[in-house]
Amino acid sequence: MAYTKRKLEELNIMDDFLMNAVATDEEVGVPFCREILSVLLQREIGEIRVVSQRTIPALTPTLRGIRMDVEVIEDV
Repeated sequence: MAYTKRKLEELNIMDDFLMNAVATDEEVGVPFCREILSVLLQREIGEIRVVSQRTIPALTPTLRGIRMDVEVIEDV
C-alpha cells in the first residue's frame, strides 16, 4: 500500500496528522475537540481532557475516519 506525502495546504480534518496536531495544540486543542464533540453529539460538552493519539495506518485508503481520544468529565 503506497502513501503519498502531501503539503499542509492539501490536508483536511480527516487527515490523522492534522487532527492530532490540532487536538494536542496547547491553545486550541481542548476548545476544538469540545466543539467537534458538541456538533457530533448535538449537545453541550463540559470539561474534557485530550489524550495524545497513536498513529494507526488506514487499512483501506478510500475509507477513513479520525481518531480523537478525549475524556469527557460531566457532573451528574
